[in-house]
Amino acid sequence: MKQAFLFLSCQLSNSVISTFNEIVTATNSEKNITRLLYHQKGANYQKEISDKNVFYFSDEILIGLEYKPLGEKLIPGNNHFPLLKFYKEHPHYDYYWCIEDDVRYTGNWAHFFNHFENSDKSFISSHIQRYADDPQWPWWGTLAYNDQTLKSEYLVRSFNPIYRISKEALSFIDQELLDGWQGHHEVLFPSLLSAAGFDLMDFGGRGEFVSQGNENKFYFGNYTQNSEIANIESTFRWRPIHQKIGEIPNMLYHPVKE
Repeated sequence: MKQAFLFLSCQLSNSVISTFNEIVTATNSEKNITRLLYHQKGANYQKEISDKNVFYFSDEILIGLEYKPLGEKLIPGNNHFPLLKFYKEHPHYDYYWCIEDDVRYTGNWAHFFNHFENSDKSFISSHIQRYADDPQWPWWGTLAYNDQTLKSEYLVRSFNPIYRISKEALSFIDQELLDGWQGHHEVLFPSLLSAAGFDLMDFGGRGEFVSQGNENKFYFGNYTQNSEIANIESTFRWRPIHQKIGEIPNMLYHPVKE
């Protein structure tokens, strides 16, 4: 199995560089590739990571892929574009990991990645939930195709600071976006993939998408209220920010702003 590990960043702190280097070490293999996906904004050139290990992109990506972006900036909602650009230029990997630069793991990254090596699930992410679990989540309404959308019973969301997706799923998503679908990636990916029959799996937590034995394995928290800002019960959340990485072994933390 060939995998691409892509670490998404726009500004390299010492902590970010250290995390990237940890992932490089953990994924070192002749079969795999590990790259920094670096968002080039104006003159914010980076010199810390060798260019041979960097895949550069700019805001031009929002029009260059011929998709319909959600607004005029990468964030919120469009940061699947760099992954798709990389995939289209390097389509020969079986699975693609996308990891944001404020994700931390309190263990050896190889332990985490290897846990899913024998899984053939098309899309693995966190906090995967159906519309009925949290109908107030603000991004449901962004999923659209010519001013139409899926019925609510087909809507699924995920939390995507880190996720793995298969090349077949990426090929499908690429075509759907070219055909005119648009939306925040945290509803677009899981909803369209699920509706098309692709298999989804959750890294941990609880719920129908968690495989037996993985309950609360790599993160835990407040599962049905993850869209709330003060989600202090979860190790892996949108807010509040972790000022430092947590102490529970072999656990995902987000967002960590050290």
